[in-house]
Amino acid sequence: MTNNIGIETIQDFGEQFTAYSEISGYFASIEILQDVLGPLMEVSDFRDRSVVDLGSGSGRWVKIFNQLGARQITVIEPSNAIEVCKKNNAALDNVIYYQTTGDKIPDGIYDIVYSFGVIHHIPEPDPVMSRIFEVLSPGGKAVIWIYGWENNELYLALINFLRIITVNISHNNLDKISALMVKLVRFYSRLTQYFPLPLKDYMQTVIDKLKDYDVKHIIYDQLNPHYAKYYRRQEAIDLLEKVGFENIKAYHKNNYSWTILGEKPKLKK
Repeated sequence: MTNNIGIETIQDFGEQFTAYSEISGYFASIEILQDVLGPLMEVSDFRDRSVVDLGSGSGRWVKIFNQLGARQITVIEPSNAIEVCKKNNAALDNVIYYQTTGDKIPDGIYDIVYSFGVIHHIPEPDPVMSRIFEVLSPGGKAVIWIYGWENNELYLALINFLRIITVNISHNNLDKISALMVKLVRFYSRLTQYFPLPLKDYMQTVIDKLKDYDVKHIIYDQLNPHYAKYYRRQEAIDLLEKVGFENIKAYHKNNYSWTILGEKPKLKK
């Protein structure tokens, strides 16, 4: 059953990124990467590094890493969205593409493994986290962004109810529903300017900077996947700690999600 859910989720994202293939504006900016990293890293840390983008989707992070001067970018994408990623980054000559899952990252010399919005969609993430640890060079870093449970209780009650229905809706119909909800999200965001509502920080620092196209994509992304887990802080830290990472740090991004940074131990002299 778990394996079936994982396969369905991969298919969900293949369909999603084929439909939402445009990457531009704040959604694909260096600024949004720094927002994800918070105080854990600087965007300049990607310069001259060999980076794995685990779960590349449409390839926006590939574009950003290249702008930052990454030496080599390795794309890991299990779905047919890899074709979208290739198209969006066709002009780049420092990218290697693998259509495979995170537990099968090819051997290589990697300084950073970056995974945004992927691990929380994997029902059994431990093999993926173990492989991330294995392929990183000593002293290398894993940067994982995942949904957070804290401060999302009311939101989860709503979204989990909606997903019972929306995971079985066709792409075209879900796209129409998502389009209708854009104005609702914009209205809610305006309300957060006057009231201490859930997701206030996220609305004002992320959503308000995005085009309607990207907001619709985010709504679709929330309603479409067959599996999504919202992690408590310690659960997020445990993902890295139990496979061997050290110096683990957690950043509560916009008070609704977790960015977790861990380092692979350096070789002892």
